[in-house]
Order: sequence, then structure tokens, then C-alpha cells
Amino acid sequence: MKTPALTLIFAILTIGICSAQARVSGVSMLTNVPMAQAINDAQQAADQNAGWMVMLGDGRSMAPYYGKGSVLLVDKADFSRLKPGMMAVFQDADGDLVGHWLIRKEAAGWVTQGVNNAALDTDLMTQGNYVGVIFGVLKTAGEDATGIAYARQHNLPRVIGKSY
Repeated sequence: MKTPALTLIFAILTIGICSAQARVSGVSMLTNVPMAQAINDAQQAADQNAGWMVMLGDGRSMAPYYGKGSVLLVDKADFSRLKPGMMAVFQDADGDLVGHWLIRKEAAGWVTQGVNNAALDTDLMTQGNYVGVIFGVLKTAGEDATGIAYARQHNLPRVIGKSY
């Protein structure tokens, strides 16, 4: 039986993902959910599923899908099962965790791109720098001091929607 918090998290995920797929421009995707609560709800779900990780979203290249104050659920999916159109997290040459769309698979790795970036990313995503697939985005009321402190306490990595 799912706890109310987990039921809430999946409702938020469904709403967030469906809203993001609508690609509504100029509309705020913020909710009234405090950042710390969203992190806690996401962590409860991740704790029950092997391979799931909670990360923070940041940057502008993936708006409206995620940005500053978003809480991301990431799954360490099998690299060989990735498909174009998935949002994946990888470590770029600068050492940043980047979350961008998978555009196409080439012999040397995946070509990626931020949804708001005019150009393809300069780094390929390879099996060696691959972290996981973003499958859930929890929108929050935005970053706040309590949420940032909670994220630091839980050592949550930050994924950047990076512009190159």
C-alpha cells in the first residue's frame, strides 16, 4: 500500500511531466510545494527502488522541463537501452553534471542537446560519463534556505541544464 506521500509524489510527477510535454511557453511551472518537502517525497520513492537517485535541477537550457528549484528523480537505466528523446544525466569535460535530451547514438557515444540550446553539446555522453535517465521532475515553490540546507544535508548533486 502506498503512503499518502508517495501517492502525492506520483501525482506531482504526472502533472509535472504532462505539463512539461505541453510545452507551454511563458507559463510558470512552479507549485506551492516547499523544496524540502519535494526532496523528502522524492527520497522516499528513491529509497524503495534500487538504482533511483534524487538530484536537484538548475540552469535554463531545459526549461520548462526543469530548472532551478526542481527536484529530479534519476534512474541508473542500462546504457544499452537508452533511446533518442530521453533526458539523461552525464558528467561533461568541465566536471559538471548535465541533464539534456538524447539526440542520436553515434559510434563514440550519444549526441545531446539542451531543449533551449541552438547547438548540440560539445561533449558526447558515453558509458563512462553516463549517470542516469531523468524520469521524474517535481516542481517546487522554488529554491529557499530550508530546501538548500536540506539538499546539502542529504548531499544531493546538482544537475545543470547547461548552455554551451
